[in-house]
Amino acid sequence: MKTPLSKKQKAVLSQMAAKAYKLCGRELGYATPEQYRHAVCQAQRGVAGLTACSQQDYIPLYNHFAAVLGMRPLADHTPQDHLARAIWTLREALHRFELAEAYACAILRDRGAIGPDLDTLCHSAGPQTVRQITYTIINRGRAKLRKQEQALNLPITEEPHTSPATLPPGKLAAHFNARLSTP
Repeated sequence: MKTPLSKKQKAVLSQMAAKAYKLCGRELGYATPEQYRHAVCQAQRGVAGLTACSQQDYIPLYNHFAAVLGMRPLADHTPQDHLARAIWTLREALHRFELAEAYACAILRDRGAIGPDLDTLCHSAGPQTVRQITYTIINRGRAKLRKQEQALNLPITEEPHTSPATLPPGKLAAHFNARLSTP
């Protein structure tokens, strides 16, 4: 289920739509600011109005009204599809274990993906393969850390859960080997 816009988000978009209507809405043939706002919501996002909008609709609508008003747009960092989410998670895993993108590219090429860079390889492989590569990188990164800890006689790194309330549900906790850390 999509999360609806908050009252504050609706208020911001309504105010921006009213200002945009004063600038160009009358010239476009709309009688009221509400008609203009509903027409923009329908044209930009395919929804009837702000009450039908979800969180995914907020930034594109805001950026549309910002462009009309001559304001700076908001950056949209939310992944929009399964592949974009998988690529984002892969890059996070690479960054977490301080690995280069070339490492993931080599693994993807071994799995049959074709392309010169990480994005092209991921598009060639598909979201399921990218998720599998992410798990591979996480597992190899954890193994590498364990080896380094043993070589340096350091205490074993544990997941940063300090109370049972922060632990994920049972099977997910077991999957990630999450435990409570002892102070």
